[in-house]
Amino acid sequence: MLVGIWTSGTAEEADNSMTELAALAETAGSQVLEGLLLQRRGKPDAATYLGSGKAREVREVVLATGADTVICDGELAPSQRRQLEDIVGVKVIDRTALILTFSRSTRRAGRARRRSSWLSWNTAAAATARLG
Repeated sequence: MLVGIWTSGTAEEADNSMTELAALAETAGSQVLEGLLLQRRGKPDAATYLGSGKAREVREVVLATGADTVICDGELAPSQRRQLEDIVGVKVIDRTALILTFSRSTRRAGRARRRSSWLSWNTAAAATARLG
């Protein structure tokens, strides 16, 4: 489930940010559910990012949809993440963690491709040397 806080800018900019977050999540391998929550606030809640009422609303959506992760379109303090996880009952990550997860998986996949290429080349070179 995707959640965000709209603190400034236009509604279109806030929607674009959530669309980008959905694309990042899908690229990282997540299945993005249809439901998302975008809350208009002056600033993020210091305790739970969303505020306790919206956090409980997110919990209801999580229960109804079976979501296993909440992705926040913003940066969470560790205490905000923990408190939000306590309320919603599933893993919570922020945009930065999502990008880092994607970056690590991309690097791992790249290493695996390079190793596979090296093994293929090395096997072919060894076979050629034996024939030669």
